[in-house]
Amino acid sequence: MAAKAVIDAVRDELVAQGIVRKPAVAGDEPPCWIEPRNGVPAPGEISEGGDDVEKGDLAVLGLWMAPGIPQEPFVASTIRHSVINIEVRVKKAPIAIDLENEIRHVLNDKVDWTMGGLHLIDSLIYREMQPLGRSNQAFTYDFAYGFHHYVTAP
Repeated sequence: MAAKAVIDAVRDELVAQGIVRKPAVAGDEPPCWIEPRNGVPAPGEISEGGDDVEKGDLAVLGLWMAPGIPQEPFVASTIRHSVINIEVRVKKAPIAIDLENEIRHVLNDKVDWTMGGLHLIDSLIYREMQPLGRSNQAFTYDFAYGFHHYVTAP
């Protein structure tokens, strides 16, 4: 299974758990973008060419593929370690801490489980939350998760 499918499975799981929503779907949860071309919009912003329903009032998330960890010989053809970076832009810093805790509860330290329809060997925090920047628009943080999963034939 390619990393792109892993990134979709992460968002699907976070949607299923009620933590985020897809940007085109109205709701109270913050929108979660997958590799947005122009970066993650700040809370209250609409992406270029977007619709008002895509706006997140207090928080907006973005998922990005990150460099994974190569597996040792004779394993790399069957097992992959994909890493997904999660960027969080919020109006107030404590919102990011709450979101990170909710996501940690869903994704961290799980073994032999199904995430968003994808069977995983395990998942674990890869990089703890760190601040990326602060501006009049938003506080921005990111963190990452690693996912061991089997490779399927193309």
